[in-house]
Amino acid sequence: MESTNLNAEKKFADLKIKLASFGMVMSLISAITLVIFQNFNAAAQDIVFGKFETSTLTNFMLVLMMLAICEGSGGIMVIIFNKAYNGIPLREYPRVWRVKISWTVLISALVAGPIATACTVSGVYYCGSTYANIILTLMVVFTAIGGQIFLKERINPRMYFGVALVIIGCIIAGWAKPEAIESGTFYFGIILCLLAALGFAAEAVISTHAMDVCDPLELCGMYRMVGAALIEILVAVLVAAVTGNLALLGAVISFIFHSPLVLLFLLLTGFFQAWQYGLAYTSWHYCGAVRSNVLIWSTPIWSIPIGPIFAKMGILDYNVTMLAIVGAVIVVFGVVLVNCKPSELFNLRKM
Repeated sequence: MESTNLNAEKKFADLKIKLASFGMVMSLISAITLVIFQNFNAAAQDIVFGKFETSTLTNFMLVLMMLAICEGSGGIMVIIFNKAYNGIPLREYPRVWRVKISWTVLISALVAGPIATACTVSGVYYCGSTYANIILTLMVVFTAIGGQIFLKERINPRMYFGVALVIIGCIIAGWAKPEAIESGTFYFGIILCLLAALGFAAEAVISTHAMDVCDPLELCGMYRMVGAALIEILVAVLVAAVTGNLALLGAVISFIFHSPLVLLFLLLTGFFQAWQYGLAYTSWHYCGAVRSNVLIWSTPIWSIPIGPIFAKMGILDYNVTMLAIVGAVIVVFGVVLVNCKPSELFNLRKM
């Protein structure tokens, strides 16, 4: 009997390790797709902004509308995938709506969509992929602070050291901008990414508990993507109406749907967003939020090989300095320290 129990425990432990390993792979793929969708969206912005005479405010309005196309199409993809692969019927979504705690994900989408994601893709457009993703790692710093204030989580000395490394890495990376980017444009992009990091941290703190009671892919498709898209459309139309730019908004929407290349870039953004969001939400259940977030926010490292690939294909220019590469390595190590002991990151038996 004892031998049978030991065998069952071993099989269960092995299964947990396999699932955790699978979750970590999903997290890494999520990080890669995060960088890819940012670049495709920035490429679409480059074409649209080059076609129309815009200002900072109208750029924000247009980014929201383009992002709504991306997240709306991506959300539909997630819902279709959930139906085809997981057998989740459409009638399941009204049930999710009736679970009131799930509304927190919609509330977090209000922060993550019109603010965080919009600032992210704009930041990539203005300051470049690697710099944007380096600043975005400040999200783990803000999340740690928010967790201490609102969730009563404790910050230990290791975490403080990690926070310091993330901040130092960001300073090193931003110390000298690439020569090809104007100073005003570059630092405006940095500020946008700082706002994005705050938004993503707020999303993480707000939506934490909802993930425990609802299927993550249902929440992802319904609230984080389709819900965020509807919010983005509403905000874009309101901004256009208040500023007298409804005609410009209509002209840009018409241009997008008559420009195969722009539409392709936006649909590819939505496709990779669907993968990124879906894998991120699901990986939290497989390997835990700590390990998942460490791997997802390794994006500064992934941006270094992905950026030149996009430039080589003629999709989006890429510029980076050696200081930025050094900063990227430092911030990723800081992210690890904020979340866990480095020795425990890949020790899946301690779960």
